Amino acid sequence: MAVAFAVVAAVNYVVDPHYVFASPERRGLNIRKKSVEDTIRQFRSTHLASGDFDGLILGSSRPHRGLRPDHPVLANHRVYNACLPGTNMSELATVFEHAVRHQDLDVVVFGLDILMFGTRRPVRQDFEDSAFVRPLPVVYLRNLLSLPALLQARRVVKDNMEEPDRPPDVRRDGLRLVQETGRRTRREAFDRKLAHSYLVSPATYPGFEFSPQRLEEFRGVVRLALERGIRLELVIDPVHARQLEAMRVTGIGDAVEQWKRDLVAVVAEENARRSADASAVRLWDFATYNSVTSETVPPAGDSSIMRWWFESSHYTVEAGDLVLEVLFSDPRPTHVPADFGVLLMPDNVEEHLAADRAAREVYAREFAFEVAEVERLYRETEEVRRNFMRLGRSLPEDE
Repeated sequence: MAVAFAVVAAVNYVVDPHYVFASPERRGLNIRKKSVEDTIRQFRSTHLASGDFDGLILGSSRPHRGLRPDHPVLANHRVYNACLPGTNMSELATVFEHAVRHQDLDVVVFGLDILMFGTRRPVRQDFEDSAFVRPLPVVYLRNLLSLPALLQARRVVKDNMEEPDRPPDVRRDGLRLVQETGRRTRREAFDRKLAHSYLVSPATYPGFEFSPQRLEEFRGVVRLALERGIRLELVIDPVHARQLEAMRVTGIGDAVEQWKRDLVAVVAEENARRSADASAVRLWDFATYNSVTSETVPPAGDSSIMRWWFESSHYTVEAGDLVLEVLFSDPRPTHVPADFGVLLMPDNVEEHLAADRAAREVYAREFAFEVAEVERLYRETEEVRRNFMRLGRSLPEDE
């Protein structure tokens, strides 16, 4: 029996199917692991506990795919992308506290979206099974001696032997690599993202309910960063203008504006309490109608890719590079559009919101077809939306 356990543990450690141990990667053996999205909270917790980082990228699947830790503006830091798909502020606050306990952090980029502050995104089961909640040795032991992990290790080896040259799904610095499969055109991907998720799922815009508790958890993140002297750059994640239109047609536009006001107020209140030697926390808004978020979507049947967008919810690494350059370059590089990214403060937030309303009117005139398309999708998904809302059923909006 002892020999059997030893063999299971050895295979699970060497193949590391759930990426928990960050074992060495070998071509044809364990580089690509298709199941990492299912256990991402587990391996994020172990990597943050055992790694050596002084920089962190936090947020949802948007910065997970779009903000690369090896950008030149971060060259002086050892940065890890610890983002979690479909997350909420409760999870992220716990992740931040966990990272602060285990790492000596200097800088954190924290991506925000309104759904993190809603009531309908639960804490995921793999979060409960992770070292964010459980003792680290327990997580290691369960993954070493797990029969499901052994079966997954077999699948990982098989997949890697069949396609030895395929790149990993997640880089060792935590960035999620998106493989362009060519299965869908950009137009199809944009329509699917809204029609299968953000226009119908109770976990997204149709069922959104703001949670004051989540806002207080956000306050705790800001306060902890100030107490520890960590440079915290808060980023309201960019989304395509069609995603902003989805917020409008589902009726949460006013809630989004109030959420931005609330974020500004919390950051201002906590900055006012900081010590003299602590850097002020900064809040940036990229989720506006601007020259990046208004990039033209190729027409139906056109297989062209877009520079800034995979679909309406997820921006590319190229767009993420612009975000990082706005945060860490002074002055702003000339190649970054002037309307992309606004630093929010109490004395400019109302002017900013009014300017974005005006920018939306310009978009509605110049891209009337796209506005009409989002409205059409909303009408056509009415029955699905009604059924999902009645049943309380949700879809994985970050997939």
